[in-house]
Amino acid sequence: QLVAIIVEDKDQIPAFANFSSEGASKPSAAAAAAGSKPQPAAAAATKPSPSAAPKPSRPKPNFRIGPAARKALQEAGLSPEDVTPSGPNNIVTKYDVLQAVAAGVKPGAQAAADQQQPAAEQKPTAAAPKAAAAPKPAGAGAGKAAAAAPAGSQYTDVPNSQVRQVIAKRLLESKLTAPSLYVSADVTLDKLTEMRSSMAAQGTKVSVNDFIVRAVALALRDVPEANSFWDKKQEQAVRQPGVDVCVAVATEGGLITPIVKAADSKGLLQISAEVKDLAARARANKLKPEEFMGGSFSISNLGMYGLSEFSAIINPPQSAILAVGGMQKRVVMSQHGGLANNSYMTVTLSADHRVYDGELATRFLDAFTGYMENPLKMMF
Repeated sequence: QLVAIIVEDKDQIPAFANFSSEGASKPSAAAAAAGSKPQPAAAAATKPSPSAAPKPSRPKPNFRIGPAARKALQEAGLSPEDVTPSGPNNIVTKYDVLQAVAAGVKPGAQAAADQQQPAAEQKPTAAAPKAAAAPKPAGAGAGKAAAAAPAGSQYTDVPNSQVRQVIAKRLLESKLTAPSLYVSADVTLDKLTEMRSSMAAQGTKVSVNDFIVRAVALALRDVPEANSFWDKKQEQAVRQPGVDVCVAVATEGGLITPIVKAADSKGLLQISAEVKDLAARARANKLKPEEFMGGSFSISNLGMYGLSEFSAIINPPQSAILAVGGMQKRVVMSQHGGLANNSYMTVTLSADHRVYDGELATRFLDAFTGYMENPLKMMF
């Protein structure tokens, strides 16, 4: 049974003056009048669907590009417009280029997409929007992008040998813990060259490196403070018990430093024979541990590779290493006022500043230079 009729506006009350409950099932004029007003559902139907909303425009790249990103763009054949920038002020970074390459972006593809987007937005939507495609798992696309190697990044993994692992560990320790001092000197080799030629004429071949080992050993004997190492526990320099000179030898597994023990007590020919034997067995991986572990001083000679000079890294626990450059020629003024063409080489001493100071490094290099420039002193 009808109890009451509720209307929204007071002006609609007269329309129900002759209303009877029997005619409630029939549409009345008031109902027609009420139905003439737009309903919320109809209004909602007129709203544009989310799919029809304009897509946000892609940021335009900043043409201030760094050299790394520019090189990556050239290698990939892309332009800045093909890449979505992520850097500050829309600057394209190298990472952006690599991401675009991994995603399979083709040259000019993004520019064409930007031109097609406004045309697609102007087309009216004829029917209800299609159901959105099911989202792909986040890991699927990311895995493919990660698996795709950027252009020009082909490489081959070479496992580290045990020797190279030890070298990496010890040289890193040296650079982090030893405050290095670098001192260089030029050594005239004219007399040494003449002596080598004279010995070769008599059937005895001795290399410049053999003279260097002998000169270093004698210089360490003459300047015993230089034949020391830094003791971490005592926090002081400690003298080495003997003059054991290490000679760096390049092998397939890495750099190794066989030791010429008690080098100050051995003659030039004995040192020459021992160095040849140690180097041959080092390259054949036949050295005993005691033949390359230890030593009080190291020599690294790269003169045979055409280097004029270089600096070497100290081999801990030693406190110094001598880097030897190649022999060179230069024109100098002679004692008689004329011009002379002299042979010389440059050596650089890398030393632990906790053991060596400038004065000690100078004294050692003076002693070494004295023997090299007067090789006859090394024969006794």
